[in-house]
Formats: sequence, C-alpha cells, structure tokens
Amino acid sequence: MATSAHSLAPLLGCNDAPSSSQKVLVEEILKEKQAKFEVFRNEISRLEFTLETLRKAHFDLAAEMAQYTIILAPVRQLPPEIIGEIFLYFKPAMHPYTDLRLPRRVELPWKLAHICRRWRSIALSFSQLWAVLDLGYPWHHRTLYTAPRLVSDADDDEKAFTELPPSRPLLHYNSEEAEGYETQVILDYIAECVQRSGNSLLSIRLWTRDCAVFPVLETLLLYSARWRELVLVDPSQMFLDHLSEYQGDLGGLCKISFQGTSRSTPIFPAPNLVDLTFVRFNFPSEGSYLIPWSRLTQYNELGCSWDGNRLSSYRQLTNLLVLRLRFDQLDDDFPELNSTVVFPNLRTACFHFSNNHASAIQVLQHFEMPVLEAFSIEHYHVSQFDICLPSSSSRLKVFRATVHYPYTMENDLHRVLEMFPHLTELSIDVPHLVTDMAIARLTSYKEVASDLGLLRLSNRSFHQWDTPCSVPAYASRI
Repeated sequence: MATSAHSLAPLLGCNDAPSSSQKVLVEEILKEKQAKFEVFRNEISRLEFTLETLRKAHFDLAAEMAQYTIILAPVRQLPPEIIGEIFLYFKPAMHPYTDLRLPRRVELPWKLAHICRRWRSIALSFSQLWAVLDLGYPWHHRTLYTAPRLVSDADDDEKAFTELPPSRPLLHYNSEEAEGYETQVILDYIAECVQRSGNSLLSIRLWTRDCAVFPVLETLLLYSARWRELVLVDPSQMFLDHLSEYQGDLGGLCKISFQGTSRSTPIFPAPNLVDLTFVRFNFPSEGSYLIPWSRLTQYNELGCSWDGNRLSSYRQLTNLLVLRLRFDQLDDDFPELNSTVVFPNLRTACFHFSNNHASAIQVLQHFEMPVLEAFSIEHYHVSQFDICLPSSSSRLKVFRATVHYPYTMENDLHRVLEMFPHLTELSIDVPHLVTDMAIARLTSYKEVASDLGLLRLSNRSFHQWDTPCSVPAYASRI
C-alpha cells in the first residue's frame, strides 16, 4: 500500500485528473485512513470525557477543601475583643469637609449582623459601633419606612435580613400620618442605638424635617452629657435658639460642625469645644465674638462669607493646631490685608482658593505660621508660584500643591526645596514646573532637601521637560 500511495505523489502537486486505477487506489487509502480516524476520534472523546470527569472531581474537591480551610482561618481564632477593634476601624464617621448633607458612613452594625451569628453577637454587644447616630434627611430616600429590624442571637442567619416585615403603605408623604410615623421611626432608632451604645460618647448628625426636629432634639438632650460630636445641617433659627438656651450638661461635646444660613452664630454652651467646622455659612457682623476662638485646636471654614472682620477672629486662634480654609470669594472679606495674622502653634494648614482672581492667594503672605510642619494648597491660577509658599515656615516637612491653570516659571521647584530644607515629602501637581534647568540645579546641589524621602510630580509638571534621562541623577538621592 505504501508503494501504491507513493505512485500518487505526482497527482498531489498538480491538477491532472486521476486514472481509473488511481481512483480505486485513492478510495482504498481513504477507507483505511477513515478507520484509523474513527479510532482516534473515539479515543479523544473517551479522554475528553475522562478529563471533564477529573476536572469536575477536582473542582468539587477544591471547594470542599476550601470549606474546611475556612475553619482554620486566623480570623476565627481572634478573640471577640480584637474583632470588635477591627470593626471600630470601619466605624461610621463624620467627614464634614465638603458637604454635610452627604452622609459619610456605613451602617456597620446592620451590615455586620448579616455575616454570621458570631459577628452578629459581637456587633450587637460592641457599644462603640452604635454610638454614631446619623439622623439624616430626607428619610424617604432611605428604607426607614420599613424600619431596620434589630436582629438578635436567636435569629436564623439566612433569614435575619431577607425576611423583613413589609412596610405599612402611607398614602401621602406630607400627611400628618406620614410625619408622625417618620418621627416615631427616628425616636425608636435613637432609643435602640443609645441603649446599645452603653456609656460611649455619641456622634450625631442631625438633619430632620421641621415636624420631627423638636421631638428628636428633646430626646437627644436626655443624653447631652454623652455628646462628643454634633453635625447640624440647615437647622432652623428656632432650633438654634432652643439649643443655645439649654442649661444641661454639654461637657463632653468637643466637636461641632455646621452648614446652613442663620441670623445668629450657632454656638451654644460647650465648655470643652476644641474642633469647629463651618460650611457655606454667612457670619453675622455681631455674632463671631460668641465663638471661643482661643480654645480651638482645629478649625475648618469652607466657602463661608463674613459681614464682620474675618482677620480679627483669626488672630484669636492662638492655640490652633490644624487649619483648613476654602475661600470662594475674598473681595470684601479681607479689608485689612496690610496687617499680619500669626498662628503661633499651627502644625497643619490646608488652603483651597476656588476664586479665579490671582490676587486672592496673596492672603497667604499675611499669615505667619512659624512652627508649621504640613502645608497643602490648591488654586486655579497664579502668576508666581512663590506666593503659594508659607515663607515663615522654615520647619516645614510636608508640602503639597495643586495649580489648575498653566504658567511658566523657572527654578520654582528648586526654590521650594531651598526654602524648606527639612522636607520629607514633596507632592506637586503644577503645570510646567519641571524643566531641564530645574533638574540640573537639583542634581548639582547635594545639600538641598537631604531629608526628602517622598517625591510626587504629576505628568502635567513635565510638559516643558525635554531630557527625561536627567532624572535618575536626582532620583538616586531620594
């Protein structure tokens, strides 16, 4: 057969028609090879079936092993106290540095209780997890008309959250029935959280409708001695007046955040207040004297306007450690820029200038911060980068700057490092800052920024940089 097949070789390389004998020979060859082909195909099918069976058995065995491996997971060996501390790391927290209307929290007690019986037991018993009361409005955007049912150890793991009782339909959201139901839901929520929080100090964010504000406030004031942090969003004037006249114990209240407009300064008796935040607040000309400026260690002011003298209030911040200021409009708020404001104890300062007017940033030239260690600034446009620098802060260790619109200045990067020789971090997002000349100066002066350990430069900073190969000489020093 091999000899016969060899005789067909010339036909494989041309288009000639085969003879009758050649046709018979080809048919015999195909018949023989078809038999072998069927043998191979059957063997492949058998092996594929065996392989698929083995793969399924392998997958099932791996899944079974994973289930048993979970039993040996280190987290199961942790005592409840350690797990509780881990839970606290993700505890709901207030971050009122942008918009107090936006909740910055995770409903951890409810979520943790859904994992397993052990975690549920820990979450329900760890009082500090329940010490954050986020009474945010509008309630109808959340699921409070189907009030969160507090699970217990007796609940089945799978049914604890999947089989909640249906909410009772309310015909009109603004009806008296709906308002009463909403108020009762909030009061029940407060009562349960306060009970489970034990003696932990409370953090409260309050933004409720007028129908609920006074019943809620009266309930919260029963626990005023445990208030630690209070965030007020758009409170009414009657609410503020009522709170300012309160004669109870607010000795634990050390942090207040406020957003909204009011005819008076929203300050009430809090003898240990040290942390104060205002967001888009209009300071009345006669009200700023009520604020205990000299007692504050942290002050945040974001997008506020003043009817009175802003700088005279800043001068009273003699014990301030952390300052965050966002300026939107500066035309009328700084009538005496020819004078200086000294922050003798300030360690951290963050400035954001959203006003496109380049002269707005010059307010920094009137701030003296002699012991400043960390400085951050963001601006839309400046003609000179050096006016962004805190010139009186020779001890600076962390410097971060962002400028949104491009400009061209030579040697600014070197000037920063030269002014602050003790920098450990330099993070800059400034267009056109890095040039060949700047890198050349940095590599030739070894005494500049000898302590620098972290250097961040955005891609926008390299728009005028022509020689990328020059950076290793400087980077090798960091």
